[in-house]
Order: sequence, then C-alpha cells, then structure tokens
Amino acid sequence: MNADVLQNYNQNDREVNIFISSTFLDMNNDRDFLKNKAFLQLAEICENRGVILTVVDLRWGVNTDEIDSENETEKLEKKVLDVCFDRIDRCNYFVGILGARYGYIPRHLSSHIIELFDEKSSPIGRSVTELEIIYATRKKGLNQDNMLFCLRDDDYSKSLGADFIEHNNENRQKLKELCDYVKRYQPHFIEGYKNVHVLNKGIFEFFKNVLDRRFPAPAAHDPNELYSLTHYFYALRQRRYYEKNDLLHSELNQFIEKKDQTLLVLEGAIGSGKSSLLANWGLSLLEKNTANVILHFVGISSQSTTWQSTLRHMIYELCFDNGLPFLMPENELDLPMLLYQTLQTVSKKRRVVIVIDGINKFEFENGTTDLFWLPGNLPQNVSIIISTTAPIEQFYNHDACKFKLGHEAFYARGQQRDEFIKQYLDKIQFRELSKQQISKISNHHLASTPKFLVTILESLSLFGLGKRDSPESTEKNDDYKYYLDSELEYYISSNSYVELYERIFDKIEKFSQESKEILRDGLRFIFYSKDGLAEEEVLHLISRTTKSEIMYIDWQPVYLSIANLLVNNSGLLSIREEAIRQAVQKKYAIGKDSELAYRQEILNYFVRNRNSTRKLQEYAWQLSQLGYNEKLFRYLKQRSVFHDFWRLDPISLKKYFVFLINSKAIYLKDIAEHFAKLAKSNSKNAKFLESLSIFLFDLGFYEHAKEIQEDLINQFKTKDKNIYQRTLRLLANSELRLGNWSNAYRYYKKQASIVTPAVCLDDFNSLQKSYGNQAIVLVKMGKSKRALERLEKQENICKDYHFYDGLMKCYGTYANAFIQLRKLKEALEYQHEQEILAKRMNDLKDLHISLGNKAVILQTLGKFEEAFRTHEQEREICLKIGDRYGLQASYGNQGHIFLKRGMYIEALSLYLRQEEICMDISEMWGLQNAYFNIGVAYTRLKNPLKAADFISKCIKICVELHYKKDLRKAKILLFALKLLKLGFKSAKKA
Repeated sequence: MNADVLQNYNQNDREVNIFISSTFLDMNNDRDFLKNKAFLQLAEICENRGVILTVVDLRWGVNTDEIDSENETEKLEKKVLDVCFDRIDRCNYFVGILGARYGYIPRHLSSHIIELFDEKSSPIGRSVTELEIIYATRKKGLNQDNMLFCLRDDDYSKSLGADFIEHNNENRQKLKELCDYVKRYQPHFIEGYKNVHVLNKGIFEFFKNVLDRRFPAPAAHDPNELYSLTHYFYALRQRRYYEKNDLLHSELNQFIEKKDQTLLVLEGAIGSGKSSLLANWGLSLLEKNTANVILHFVGISSQSTTWQSTLRHMIYELCFDNGLPFLMPENELDLPMLLYQTLQTVSKKRRVVIVIDGINKFEFENGTTDLFWLPGNLPQNVSIIISTTAPIEQFYNHDACKFKLGHEAFYARGQQRDEFIKQYLDKIQFRELSKQQISKISNHHLASTPKFLVTILESLSLFGLGKRDSPESTEKNDDYKYYLDSELEYYISSNSYVELYERIFDKIEKFSQESKEILRDGLRFIFYSKDGLAEEEVLHLISRTTKSEIMYIDWQPVYLSIANLLVNNSGLLSIREEAIRQAVQKKYAIGKDSELAYRQEILNYFVRNRNSTRKLQEYAWQLSQLGYNEKLFRYLKQRSVFHDFWRLDPISLKKYFVFLINSKAIYLKDIAEHFAKLAKSNSKNAKFLESLSIFLFDLGFYEHAKEIQEDLINQFKTKDKNIYQRTLRLLANSELRLGNWSNAYRYYKKQASIVTPAVCLDDFNSLQKSYGNQAIVLVKMGKSKRALERLEKQENICKDYHFYDGLMKCYGTYANAFIQLRKLKEALEYQHEQEILAKRMNDLKDLHISLGNKAVILQTLGKFEEAFRTHEQEREICLKIGDRYGLQASYGNQGHIFLKRGMYIEALSLYLRQEEICMDISEMWGLQNAYFNIGVAYTRLKNPLKAADFISKCIKICVELHYKKDLRKAKILLFALKLLKLGFKSAKKA
C-alpha cells in the first residue's frame, strides 16, 4: 500500500456517522420522512462509493405516565444521557433539528454528567436536546463543517397543532436563546423550513456535498482497493492491544535488511500478540515510506481465508502501487507464478515487505499447514513475514528463518505483566485494582497473552469496575471490594477462551430479558452473515425477530459489552476468532429450522437493498445456503452483478456457477444461451466481454468463449494493441480446447507478430509464451520438428531474460516433442530439467504436470509400475494444491495404465473417480473424456449396453459444447457398439 494513499484514507475514514438531535414527540414525522427519503438516497450513494453510512437517531423521550417510580425515572435519565454523549463521541457529523418546543428537561443528572460542564454551561435545568447541542459544539469540538442545524418555521409548527408549541414561558425563552446560540455558532443551517420536503432537500444536499468533497464520484471505489484497505483499517485498530516492544521491532527490522533470506515464519500461541506486533510494526514501516508494505490478515473476512485470495490481494496491491496493469490469470493455480513475476518487476525499483498473519486459518482442502502456495526463489529485495499458531509442516525449498514468539515475548510473569494491567486500566479511565487482584489476573495460565488480559479488563470495566459516586465510605468500599473480588473470580475461573466468552455472554444476559434477546439475536445474525453486518442492519434484523423496534439506546449497552470480541471492518461487525465462534455455537445452539429462519431474515433485508458490494456477497451467499438455486441464478446472471462480482471475487463467482450446475438447478444450455445474449447486448464493452469470455472458457463453453473473442478481435484490431494481443491468445486457447489446431496455431503466430520486434520486458514475455504455445499446437498436429524450432526461440528468450516459468513450460513441451519423435531418452532429460526448475521455483502446478508427462514416458517404455507410482506423486500434489482438474486427468491416465495391462475393472474404478471429480467441479471437457473412458472400459468388459449409455452421455456434452473432434471419436465408438449389439463380426475392426 502506498503510504500517501493510506494517509489519505486514514484522514478520511470511509465512514459517515451522523447523530440526529431533536425534541421527541413533535419531530417524529420529520425524522421518519428523512429516514425513508434523504438518508435512503444517501445510503445508495455511499454504497456506490464504498462508504459506510450510519445514522444514529436515539429518539430520546420519556413519557412520565409510564414511569412507575421516582427511582426508575432517575435510573433511566442517567442511562440515556450517558448513551447520548457516547454516541455523539462516536459520530463525525451532527444534525440538530429545532422546532417550537424546548424539549424534555431531566430532573436527575449523574455527577459524571455534571462534571462534563463548567458553571457557565451548567446542565441543570437544560433540556436533553440543548445538552446534546452544547456537548457537540463545546465539548466534542466537532468542526463547523461537520455540523448542520435545521430550524422549523413557527407558522409551520402552529399549523400542526397545540402539541407542537411550547406553552411554558421560561422554556420559550430558553428555546429562543438556544436558537440564537446556534446562529452565533455559525455552522451550516437551514432556517425556517416550511415542510418536510424542504427539510429533506436541505439535509440531502448538505451531505451530498460532503460525500462529493470527501469521496468524489469520479473515484468510485474499486472493490479490490476497498478490500485492501480493510486490512489496513484492521491493523490500525490493533494498536489498542499492543505496547511497543523495541526488541521485537529491532528483530524484524534486522530481518528485512538481510540479503540471504527472504522468508521469516513467526510462530506463537493463540492470543500471544502476533497480529498486534505485525500490525504495529508494519504500520511503522509503512509510515517511513521506505518500502512497498502489504499487510494481509487471514480471517478478518470470508474473502481473506484462501491462499488464492491472499495472493490475488498481494498482486493487486503491488500493481496498484506501482502503476502496473492488474490482470488476473485465467487459472488460479498460476497465481504463485504471477506473484513471482510481479515481485521480480517491482523489487528492481523498491524494497517489498509482505506480512501475512495467521496462515493457520487458511481453508486448505487437505488441512495441511505448509507453503506450497508461496512462489520459491524470491528476489533478494523482497521480504515475506508469515505468522502461524501451528508449526509449518513443509517449507519446500524456502530458506526460512523461524522465530518462535513465546509467552515471555510480551509479558513475563511479574512486574512487566502487572505494569501492562495498570497502564491499560489507566487508558480506559477506571479505578485501580489492588495488588492481590492484579496478581490473580497475571498468574492465570492464559494471562501471558495480551488478548486474555484485555478481554478480562474490558469485561471488568463494563460489569463492576466503574467509578463510584461516594468512594469515601469505608463500608461501601468493603462491599465493593467483595463484589469486585467475586466478579474477578467469576472470569479467571475460566479454563479456556471459549469458557471465558460464554461467561461474558452470561453476564450480559443478567442485565435484563431485553438484553438477553438482543445479545442472542444479534450474535446469531452476525454469526450467520457472510462478511458481517452494519449496526443498523443488526438493529433492523433484531427488531423483525423480536417484533418490537430496537433502538440504539437498547443496543448500545449490549454492543459495548461485546465490541471487544467482534471484528469491525469499515463498520461491518463480524465474528472471526474461532474460540468466539465456538462460544456462540455452544451458548446459542439452534436447530436447522431456526438457522434457516435467521438466514431468511438476512436474505429478506438484502432483497430490499440496492445492488451494492454489500448485497453482492451477502445476498448470493444466503441464497446458496438456503437452497434457492433458481433465484441465485437469476441474480448472478444480471449484467451489473456479474461484472461487479468478477471484479471483486471471480473465484467465488465461478464456484457459485459450479454449485448451480451440480445442483441441477440450471442446464449448460441455459447458461451458454444467456451469456451469449448478454455478450451481444454489450458488444462495445471490451473489459466486460473479455471477463465473460474467460468465465465461459473456465466453465468449458469454449465455442461461446470463441464467439466473444472473435468479436473483440474484429473491434480492437486497430484500436488497442494490448487488448488485441491478449484476445488473440485467449482465442487460440479456445480453438486449442476445441481441437481446431490449425486455427489455434494461426492465432498464436499472429500474436507473436504483434510483439515482434519486442521492445520491453513485457513484450519479450508475451513473445516467449507465444512461441511456447505454437510449439504445443505443432506437437498436437504431429509436427514435432517444427515445434523444436519454436521451442529453441522460447528457450533463448527465457534464459536471456530469466523467465523461469516460461523455461519450465518450454522443457515440458520439449519432452512431449521428443516423445512423439520416439526419442524417449531426450524426453526424460528435458522432463527432469522441468522437474528441477519446478522444485526450485516451488511451482507445484508445473511439477505435477512434469510428473504426469514423466509417467506417460515411463508407460511408453513399458515401465508400468514406475509410471503408476509417478502418477501417485502427481495425485498427491494435485490434492495439496487443490488442482482437481489435474487430479481428474491423473486418475484418467492411471486408468489407461490398467487398461493397457488388461486390468479392466481396476481401470473402470479410476475412470469412475475421474467422472466424480469432473462432475463436482463441472469440468465439462474432462467429464466427456471420463464418459468416453468409462465406455471403453465397459466395452473391454463386454458390456456394450452400459458402454453405449456412457458414450451417449459423452456425445450429448460434445454436441452441447461443440467439441467436434471428441464428438467424432465418440460417434465412431458408439457405431461400433451398435454393430456389436447386432452381432456383426466387423464390429471389432470398426
């Protein structure tokens, strides 16, 4: 992240929090109108610009007829004023609306409230509305540009009725003085509005100008940029959990200065402070502006928990900060090599420091914790720091420096830990604990971690450690000490984090039945959301569940009690820590029906929401979880949704469509026809068409991808060299999959002519790829000698410019060419060279391809056992990196070995496994191939009926998706099977 960009975002945090202050009964209609008009319009603008809008309307008011006792009135008044002032503190904008009523005057004020004001501005005898205004203008010190006052016209108030007029002369005078004060203060104000429409227009225009000034429309947010910023906002919040440790900072600084090591692995227990350390150190390095610093915290959102999304985030930031084009590879398994290439380019100009916190939270399919996803042989000017709670199982060829963050790294037993407790208590401005009480906390077996200490202290501050109004009473102090000891014992008797969090939930519930319901429903809704919920979303959802309107005044005490346990990303509250999630599940366990009910409420809320980034992820997620597959398809196939989703999270978008295909909710034909129409209606939008063609290619719709790519080529042949060249390569890939080899060769050759002569590094890279692709096609066409000419050119460019990834692929194609030429010794030599490079670069994708090709050579040599073992190594790598496309191909190749050895049942078993994987990932080209293989196996097992059934399935896919060469092959076999059925002896020959 560029330091200047981050500084700008820090100064202009992407949150607009508006506090609405007004009298109660006479302003209900005005505020309701604003809520449903101006603020709804502003929310839509905010969403389109990546801004979180929160409007706080406490709707303060006390109906004295409903108060049972003087004591209850006193408690309520003191509670509400504290909440009001706290919410003003948390808002960065203030709107005051004044009519012809002065408002409610509280009779009871806590000493804490009185101490906030001096004699001149004494709060006694003032209305709640005036106290809010005085607090905001004098105490909070809000900038005048952040305040707006609206004064209602007196005639308008009179026309509404007697209840809208102040009848007390003294209060009328106070109201006049308050209005005069507002005018003298000279903020922005709307004077004498005559109806709600004028008020609505004025407030909307004021905040529209604010948004245009702070978040201008031309810079409409890139979802990738906004996603990157959430990691830096998270880092900024981590500062509250951390006291700077100069020794640890020095260790990290020394590491990034080393030239012989690029990787540091930081191990530490849960809560040991790894995140806080890395966040604070990373931010301090960023503020010095001496390096490109990228911070990634695994687990702070659902989008951050895969290695693919992590690498995508890093590549985006490197490109964004250094003015490079951000183009994702068609295959997510190419991400490690793309990161390597990007680092190679950027590190020549500037040092790069990458911090990845919590890789143990990655959602690996095989549950391992190793570094297969990280490119090897990193440039010297690059430093990567990784933290984890679980030891790394395999480093591959990474020369890693390991550092274990033990308990003593932060707070050893004794004075250092005790000092942290005292300092933290001082920060949150609550009374001191005794030495014995501090000792009880610091000697707990979990107390070596900052998270435990902070959680305990925050809980005590909320539930029993507050300042007392009359501390001089010895008797009361003794009672208080006993109470505090009891509270402390309640928390420190917890044996685990899960138990501690459950106890905190129990404590909140004891306040009232209402608090219990708010906590339960609030946590459930946040738990079932995908990326978290904004406060106003939580309030709305709880209100619908409890069938009573929940106000901020009801939510505030509960939220303050659990805020320390939630992740707040740009205003979205989520539960990310596993121990907290377990505590919520254990405490609020609910059945499947109840879960569906909560998910349905979240879905209903987003049905009414605009098409925003918020709706994009949350709405699609809830539809998939509820099984509303047809609705999910209707939503995702919208042009705007598809386009935004592709920019934000193409991996999830493809997974949703694979899910839909597998659930039989949609047919391949429906997808193809819909997107073909969408392409025609957006024929001038190059970026959209390119994205759509890659998407269709990934799903196996090669013919439809080809049609779009041909249109793009016709449009941009003379307009944009980059788009033209890129599309030629994509079109050639489509022709290759369709078996149109001569067309594929022609397009690859044309791509090479565009970048010849090459003038820059990118041109040479494109050129070597084109030569490599031409060679691949020539091998398929049986023209291996011509392929060797192209490979020699590719090899020379790769060696001259250190394109190791291209060299790996080049050696692999060399091997295939020599196999075809029956020079198996040379083929094995090149395969071995590819294998060495793949291991050196930690490129497991190319390594498993190399092993697969090696197995084919061994099979050709008749070394079936060795070939099978090599395929098993390939299969293990595919499982590790999640390459299920490669996995199905490996099963198919192993099946061929058994088939050649006459072991037809064993071959059939592997082909059926191939079919299962292809169906799971909706790999249509592989699926038709699996059906063909199964048909062959059944043919050898002399079961023509079953064989014909599977060959028919193969033919159906080939017809739907225009796989012409595969279709021809399948039809020939089906014809032979029909002859067998009729008993013709010539069937075997056919």
